[in-house]
Amino acid sequence: MTNILTDKFPKSLKIANEEYAINWGHRDCLKILLELEKNDLTPSEQYVYTIEALYVEVPEYSSEAIEKALWFLHGGNSLEEAVNEADNVRTYSYEVDSSLIYAAFSTRHGIDLAETTLHWWRFRALFTDLRETTFSELCNLRKRYHDGDCTPNELEAIGEMGSSFHLDGMESDLTLEEEENIAAFEAAEMESTNG
Repeated sequence: MTNILTDKFPKSLKIANEEYAINWGHRDCLKILLELEKNDLTPSEQYVYTIEALYVEVPEYSSEAIEKALWFLHGGNSLEEAVNEADNVRTYSYEVDSSLIYAAFSTRHGIDLAETTLHWWRFRALFTDLRETTFSELCNLRKRYHDGDCTPNELEAIGEMGSSFHLDGMESDLTLEEEENIAAFEAAEMESTNG
């Protein structure tokens, strides 16, 4: 694991004892993640795309080149560390939530993402502190929805948001009315249990 307080942000990666410059800016890395988010590439195609998009001069296709690319994109964490740290609930999408993420960076950190280029690791670090923004509220609501902890009012608001709320794999097969009925039933159960 890399410590961003003591280690320099890398702008190249060492593959087979040779340094290869990388596209380290937040826009370049977001473009890679947006492409991977589409889920229309096979795993092999994803690896090839990642290598070709990340490296300025593409190294020979190798497991080391892939491993280092993933290490970089995960902020200096191995794939195993990144998987262990990842939340099992998808609460945001760089595509669907792009406007809210942009606004959150401006509101929370005073950074205009269109006017500056952040190193990918700096972007990732600042991204973890977007609290008290509309974006963070939406992420929290998606988490509560997944966990079944939404109030009837929140379920109604989710219904009004439509497709901008649901991310791939989050959609419910229930109608808004069915979700509201379940929420009302759960609230009544909690009240009878507590009271």
